[in-house]
Amino acid sequence: MAMKWCDAQKHMYDAEAYDTCPFCEDEKLSTSSPAEPSSAGKTQMITSDDADSSTKTVMINSQNNPKTQPINPNNTMILTKSNSKEDLLPVAGWLVIIDGPGKGKDFRLIQGNNRIGRDKGMEVCLDLGSASDSAVSRDSHAIVVYDNNHNEFFIERGDSRNLPMLNGKTIRRDSDLVSGDVIELGNTKLKFLPFCSEAFNW
Repeated sequence: MAMKWCDAQKHMYDAEAYDTCPFCEDEKLSTSSPAEPSSAGKTQMITSDDADSSTKTVMINSQNNPKTQPINPNNTMILTKSNSKEDLLPVAGWLVIIDGPGKGKDFRLIQGNNRIGRDKGMEVCLDLGSASDSAVSRDSHAIVVYDNNHNEFFIERGDSRNLPMLNGKTIRRDSDLVSGDVIELGNTKLKFLPFCSEAFNW
């Protein structure tokens, strides 16, 4: 995957999968066809062929688009009009809930700050509706950082009175993260799994 910014510096896209920015093309189409119904808030059907020539269809809600973007069989990101720059940054690692509400759910990490909390604006949003862990703060309970300049991960304490823990110990200052580390926020435990490492990074 070769991620690059478009000529207008507004969107990031996979240059190996697209000759030109698909977002800019969509904007041109929507400008030239004002009578076309808006796709905001509708479920889009996107079809792709896999290696066995069978067809797979992916459903994406363009209004409530998840932070984790689906990948089609050609390893290209399925783009929707609601994607932000943060959504289009390449994956650097993951957090997976291993205990507590939402057990088994995973979240992608990107370069820079990945704030963890229950607010919809968090990069790692632990809002599970009525099943949410109320002991997790809404805004920045903890922050996982991927420093792409030095290719390293670390975790910071957020603004919560309920202090986050790393491998059973309270986080007192910035702490490096290694594969398999367990972050504890309230009654929720998340396991850290890096994608970027000494072997590979973007």
